[in-house]
Amino acid sequence: MEWNIGIALLSLIVGVLLGGVSNAVVGRYAAFRESQGIAAALISEISTITELIEQRGYINALNTLITRLQNPAHQATYQDMFSVSITQDYFAVFNSVCPRIGLLGPLSGGVTRFYGLSKVLIEDVNSLREIQKQSIMVLTTIPRQPLLQHYINMVTLAQMMLNQGSEVIGGLRHYTEQYFLGRQQRN
Repeated sequence: MEWNIGIALLSLIVGVLLGGVSNAVVGRYAAFRESQGIAAALISEISTITELIEQRGYINALNTLITRLQNPAHQATYQDMFSVSITQDYFAVFNSVCPRIGLLGPLSGGVTRFYGLSKVLIEDVNSLREIQKQSIMVLTTIPRQPLLQHYINMVTLAQMMLNQGSEVIGGLRHYTEQYFLGRQQRN
């Protein structure tokens, strides 16, 4: 009789342990699959943002304005203003997955840095819009040197953002090629 109780207790303990381990593995697998979905969505959004900046020629346009403003005899007017309309939320994916960004592990820092740089660039564009509105209202020239420095800073920031985006996309792509438990998928 004691032998049967011992076997029953041992079976119960083994069952509880196996159940707990399998629940932990299932939970970890679900988190892994979610993180891969987040990575794929972020690849798409970051690629779109960087491709738009390159295709629309924003850096080239800023460099043209920089060249013009580097002439000390040039009087800056509202026509020297870089103006881009930003009416959409280009960060919809990031904003929706932000609470779960930690699922990406060490990649989350680079992703967050990319979006931080992007948001600063948008703030810089928005500040230019205000300067342009003021110059049009009073029909005055704009201080050339501060505008020139602002554009130089924007080009530097945009290039940093594009480089960070490229790096992040590479890391996220590598991450999406991983199997659960760390092996890499074969293509």
